Amino acid sequence: PEELSIHKKIEEVLNKGKQAHFSWLRHILTMASGLVAIIVALHTQQSNSQVQHVCFVLSVALLALGILCGSVALYSEVESHRALGFALVRELDARQSGEKRPVGVTATVPKLFKLAAYGCYLSLSLALFTLVVYASLMDAPGL
Repeated sequence: PEELSIHKKIEEVLNKGKQAHFSWLRHILTMASGLVAIIVALHTQQSNSQVQHVCFVLSVALLALGILCGSVALYSEVESHRALGFALVRELDARQSGEKRPVGVTATVPKLFKLAAYGCYLSLSLALFTLVVYASLMDAPGL
């Protein structure tokens, strides 16, 4: 009974951490989507140089890649619930067949989702950097 109580508290804390992470990622994706819309809508003038044009296109492409990777990473929330559901069914089947198992059910989510999260963070960071370079080149004469 006490072991089960501790296990429940640990599970509760870990779930709160996951929920906070997914909420944060949703906010980041919302901001990135808004930024893409804004920079594309406000980009009415022709770039003064090839470097500026490359920075602009690279910024938009990196933002889009970051949004895509972030969306895949967010899907891990759905996948983790699905995997946990299947693990609970296997646990229930094992217990009904008389098999003794330790308390607790775990489910693993494919590493693809973790890689997607890292890809999201990297892409959005690089997009921010290229946007700063693009903005600084807009004021630089003769480039």
